[in-house]
Amino acid sequence: MRPLAFPLRPRFPLSPAADLRQKAGMNIQAKALGVHLFTATGAVFAMLATLAAVQEKWSLMFIW
Repeated sequence: MRPLAFPLRPRFPLSPAADLRQKAGMNIQAKALGVHLFTATGAVFAMLATLAAVQEKWSLMFIW
């Protein structure tokens, strides 16, 4: 197996701007996860509202 021709890590430390971009990237991933969780809870609430409507519990349906 041949060794890689390029280093796996940069030789020099990251610049402050690159460091900020890296931290912001993690923040963007956390925000994206929050959006997905928010959407998933909406689907759960819609299912619970549908089940309440089937059972003719109208006030509970509107709460969900």
